[in-house]
Amino acid sequence: MARKQSPQVAEALRRFKFEVAAELGIPLNDYDNGDLPSRDCGRIGGTMVKRLVELGQQVLVANYEAVERRKQIKLVHSQKRPKVRAAARAAEATVREIAR
Repeated sequence: MARKQSPQVAEALRRFKFEVAAELGIPLNDYDNGDLPSRDCGRIGGTMVKRLVELGQQVLVANYEAVERRKQIKLVHSQKRPKVRAAARAAEATVREIAR
């Protein structure tokens, strides 16, 4: 059972298929490719899968790095807050002493 694709995804994959076929030097028509050997069809599909897997890996690594950066930023911010609070308390104490 095939998954339903949005029109944008279907068009992007169609363009990608033609791009890969052109890079491999395989003539691909818009309508009828019945005379195309199975080997060439496999090369096109295999190359598409290989590139999509590489792209997925890059996205996965980028997302992982972004999550790690967010964790580090939260850690830095959580460490700064007590120092700011302590400084604010010290300033309040100084103001109180001056006011006496």
